[in-house]
Amino acid sequence: MNRAHLKNRDRHLFFSTKKAGPNNFLYTTVKVVDSNGSPLADVRVEIILFLDSVSSWNFTSDAASDGTVKFTLMKAPSGAYATKVNILTLINTSQSYDFIIEDEEENEVWRWSKDMMFAMVVGEETLGPTNTEITYTAEYSDKLSSGYYKITGIFLAKDRPMSSSIFIEVK
Repeated sequence: MNRAHLKNRDRHLFFSTKKAGPNNFLYTTVKVVDSNGSPLADVRVEIILFLDSVSSWNFTSDAASDGTVKFTLMKAPSGAYATKVNILTLINTSQSYDFIIEDEEENEVWRWSKDMMFAMVVGEETLGPTNTEITYTAEYSDKLSSGYYKITGIFLAKDRPMSSSIFIEVK
């Protein structure tokens, strides 16, 4: 499965500053890419700025088509800032994933969600410094005949489902 992550080689977030009269402005740009390095558009990114463990500011915005999100803190007080960045993925239903097994002729042998019902709700999954990946599991308990099979895992994010497949041989 393609995982969304922040493109940042040294894990530091740098801010530009601009002074306008007595006010300081902090600017930064975050880029969100998949595991192949391709930009992800329309992914919601949250950035939290902490100042001296006393004050904090939360910003949330969607990434542009090039995967970038720009954040600005206007009238920024002087001090040492700490930053936390999260990638928020919106999900349209209570079903956030699915698994499918297909045989060599691409016939569906099994689908985890078959015969299940899911509520129509908006949920969210958060990827960030302390939660760098999301894992889903399902168990197939029937027996597969000898042959080759494709197993696909699907993450059902709103407007951007992501999937990854592996091929196995059953002897």
